[in-house]
Amino acid sequence: MPYITANDGAQIFYKDWGTDGSPVLLSHGWPLNSDAWEAAALFLAEHGHRAIAHDRRGHGRSAQTWHGNEMDTYADDLACLIEQLGLRDLTLVGHSTGGGEVAHYVGRHGSSRVSKVVLVSAVPPLMLRSDDNPEGLPIEIFDAIRAGEAANRSQLYRDLADGPFFGHNRRQDVPQGFRDAFWLQSMACGHRGAYECIAAFSATDFRPDLAKIDVPTLVVHGDDDQIVPFEVGGKRSAELIDGAVLKVYEGSGHALPDTDRDRLHADLLAFIDTPELLALPTSKGASRMTPLRRLGMLITTCVLVLGLGGATVPASAASGAKPTVVLVHGAFADASGFNDMITMLEAAGFPVIAPANPLRDVSGDAAYVSSVLDTITGPVILVGHSYGGVVITNAARGHDNVKALVYLGAFAPDAGESALQLAQQFPGSELGAALVLRPYPLPGSTEPGIDGYIDPAKFRAVFAADLPSYKTRQMAATQRPGSHTGLSDGSGEPAWKSIPSWYLIPAQDKVIPPAAQRFMAGRAGSKVREINSSHVVMMSHPAAATAMVLSAYAATR
Repeated sequence: MPYITANDGAQIFYKDWGTDGSPVLLSHGWPLNSDAWEAAALFLAEHGHRAIAHDRRGHGRSAQTWHGNEMDTYADDLACLIEQLGLRDLTLVGHSTGGGEVAHYVGRHGSSRVSKVVLVSAVPPLMLRSDDNPEGLPIEIFDAIRAGEAANRSQLYRDLADGPFFGHNRRQDVPQGFRDAFWLQSMACGHRGAYECIAAFSATDFRPDLAKIDVPTLVVHGDDDQIVPFEVGGKRSAELIDGAVLKVYEGSGHALPDTDRDRLHADLLAFIDTPELLALPTSKGASRMTPLRRLGMLITTCVLVLGLGGATVPASAASGAKPTVVLVHGAFADASGFNDMITMLEAAGFPVIAPANPLRDVSGDAAYVSSVLDTITGPVILVGHSYGGVVITNAARGHDNVKALVYLGAFAPDAGESALQLAQQFPGSELGAALVLRPYPLPGSTEPGIDGYIDPAKFRAVFAADLPSYKTRQMAATQRPGSHTGLSDGSGEPAWKSIPSWYLIPAQDKVIPPAAQRFMAGRAGSKVREINSSHVVMMSHPAAATAMVLSAYAATR
């Protein structure tokens, strides 16, 4: 098992999952360990990030030291981990006590290696009530936790799991597995480490640390948190960190990495990959940053903004009704491939429709999507992936409310061109050799139609090489075939000649050669971004795909 050595020789256990993508370090709460972040770590690693999570000293598999079970040493241990792994451009994420550890790290060691901070149900700024912190909790609460730890810690952990930690005392729907995992992780914590950590998370004053956070920060908190009440924790932390974005999960409790994991994962990914999905730093936040940090943030914003062709508008700043985003899938997939995008777009306030593309022939498929557009009275942003690009190119004609076309690893044909023709015009497509053809009866015809499926043995390599194998096996089994007719039909007059377009090119696309996409995007005058992705860019990089939609919205609103 991997360990790093702390300044005093203590061995600190850590997990290091994923690729060489931008690193995300996840810090757990009391009295848990890095297992508490496994779902998020897996999610982030699957979406192209390097996910690291450690067991705090005294917790889990790390050394159970007699000394050092306090916040200064926790932050120094975190610094050792970051330095020994050579982490830079790092997103620090802390849940509960881990949020205090993250804040204290920035307070003691600065943010030179840190690009973003996320505090989830976190203990800062100060939990304990005092003369200058009247909103805090009385010391009797923490004395009772200490007494339970000393007398019968197994029962204490069971009572926390079955009660306020998950909110099971109120909602009665928390899975037994979540509660059992909490108890199991808690019992792996050293007795002294767990006891002394109570003072660390309750009595440490993190207010000076929060004042030193000078990078984009997301604060996530449930408004029914019974461990760190929202008014004590998240609300005040967001007020003390310049430029912080506050996300309140209504009706949610303390254990957001478990009880609200899907929403939290989407918010984490959006903030890490494309922070303007949630909000841009305020001018107040920028004013306190060093010139170099401010310049770095401006460059980051300009790359995202100018490179995508328009200013990005936070959901909170947009006025008026947002357009409906219509997502059209291609062959060998279905609308579920847009699930992560849908979550992000809906969280940003956009109505979303992802109709089932019939995948039979260009005219019929376009007519079907056009009929969906007929039912929408307001503005529309029309998005197509793969063969879905052919469909939106034709379906948008005659719809004045379609304000933008967004192509995600897609075909954007001119009149008379087919998808197969464009794919074969440039080298690099591996689709043809991977197809399995199956005939199907055509009503009123003596000749069968031909459907193409991607050979399951080749599906991942050709279609979705940057997704985990378990997911691509499911996709291969449930793929909707592309008809030979649809892929070989010539397009009608393209809508991109009259409607502005955006184009996200996956540089590792084995279905539609990137050279073909560059040709189509250039011809259409699209605003272009390239990304290191397989063909299914909306699944492996949903935040980048969503950012294209936001850019189109900002430029056409």
